[in-house]
Amino acid sequence: MTKLSKITETLSIKFYPPVSYKDDNMIFYEWIRSYLKPSFVVLDCGAGTGLLNPYSFKGYCKKVVGIDLDKRVLKNPLLDEAYVENFIHLHFPEQSFNIVFANNVVEHIKKPAEFLKEMKRILKPGGLLFIKTPNSWHYVALAGSFTPKKFHVFYNRLRGVKEEDVFPTFYKMNQNYKIKKLSKKLNFSYEIKFFEGRPEYLVLNPIMFFLGIIYERIANFFPFLKIFRSVILLRITFL
Repeated sequence: MTKLSKITETLSIKFYPPVSYKDDNMIFYEWIRSYLKPSFVVLDCGAGTGLLNPYSFKGYCKKVVGIDLDKRVLKNPLLDEAYVENFIHLHFPEQSFNIVFANNVVEHIKKPAEFLKEMKRILKPGGLLFIKTPNSWHYVALAGSFTPKKFHVFYNRLRGVKEEDVFPTFYKMNQNYKIKKLSKKLNFSYEIKFFEGRPEYLVLNPIMFFLGIIYERIANFFPFLKIFRSVILLRITFL
């Protein structure tokens, strides 16, 4: 994470107190944890290194398995088992998992229907799929849609994110109407939540950061503006 200016740091502490503020990752993982049982086998789809989102489910379930295209997943300390493979054709038998979750993954998938079909195959009856992904109607995703990967790499480097952790985005499942369309096609029900929090992508400039805070307050104050919040949280049940 990049070092914040004194003004940005002061604003961040004032509006997002570290002792009480919960970011989208914490809310997402707490949501999943509320459904866990000691007998459950869980799959982290896109587990990565485990360093960017260090929230562990060990001790809350029987086993945590992780997959990723990046071989660094093999050293992820949050997993009981790890495999390097894609998300469309997995080696797991049918009905292997009680819960599957994907944090910041589906925006990088060109064919979300194929991904969802595979998740349905490996989930046990009544199993749940949790997804956290950017909302493509938010200003960050909109900017990302109209800029090349080279710019993403450059800007994220300024934010302290390494190039190997920046991936192409397609946003094929990142609006409510697209999710609804997929639900009808693939026969699943879902609960959707929208989250807007600390403007992480604007921390490099105090003025932009302050404007981001204003946007966050307005987006959270008016319920009808929820579709413009930064993050989509999903709980999917296949029927």
